[in-house]
Amino acid sequence: APRLKAVIRYGIGVDTLDLEAATDCGVMAVNFPDFCIREVANHALVLLLACAKKITRLDNRLRTSGWASAREVLSPMGAIHGETLGLIAFGNIARALARSALAMEMRVIAHDPYVPPEVMAEHGVEAVSLEELAARSDYVSCHLPLSAKTRGLLDAHFFAQMKPSAYFINTSRGAVVKESDLLAALQQGQIAGAGLDVFEREPIPPDHPLCRLENVILTPHSASWADATFEALHRRVSEAALTIARGGTPHFVANPEVLPHRRQ
Repeated sequence: APRLKAVIRYGIGVDTLDLEAATDCGVMAVNFPDFCIREVANHALVLLLACAKKITRLDNRLRTSGWASAREVLSPMGAIHGETLGLIAFGNIARALARSALAMEMRVIAHDPYVPPEVMAEHGVEAVSLEELAARSDYVSCHLPLSAKTRGLLDAHFFAQMKPSAYFINTSRGAVVKESDLLAALQQGQIAGAGLDVFEREPIPPDHPLCRLENVILTPHSASWADATFEALHRRVSEAALTIARGGTPHFVANPEVLPHRRQ
């Protein structure tokens, strides 16, 4: 595609783009790292709360088996306030979630080797190792970008260190988790449950083993969705395309090293 000037992502992640090849060819990779921050943070919070209060399990039991059956699954159930939320990565979305969790009087810890501990402290968050995060958290919320370093990072070793009463939340990328290990941890009771918006392979089929687990809440990679948010995103993509067509530079370029030799 010798006339291609740019590839514009409808969103934040650029794991679907070969940034090195784009740079070599003088093609800008455009994304929107400020897109859907609060939406995804809110979705992660909803999954956390729904897991903690067993909302889907209680709803399903009440509808299918009656009042007494629903009440049988109440315990064990944490209080949420006073419990610990562990954030894997501490970017914009994780920081927005941390603000909500702190407002609910939760303790918040985080692991991110690229964010100094003093920056986390400014947000009221304690910096910890990944191992300590797994061991201390009542809820683990994953916010990792997908890269060669993070692919399959959360595996059987990680889940084995979590509390049997803890829940795992993922609204980032499915492939940062070794899904077979997560499935085994859920089936064997190593962890209490999970709230998942993303999966190793998408879409997942209705007969996927995760769909058969009562202690797992599943959503179809929809954490970023809000009508107004996507209307704004479509407009911003069009504006970026017009800027490029007119010879300008969009506000966000994921491979800024391409700019000195970008295609004109």
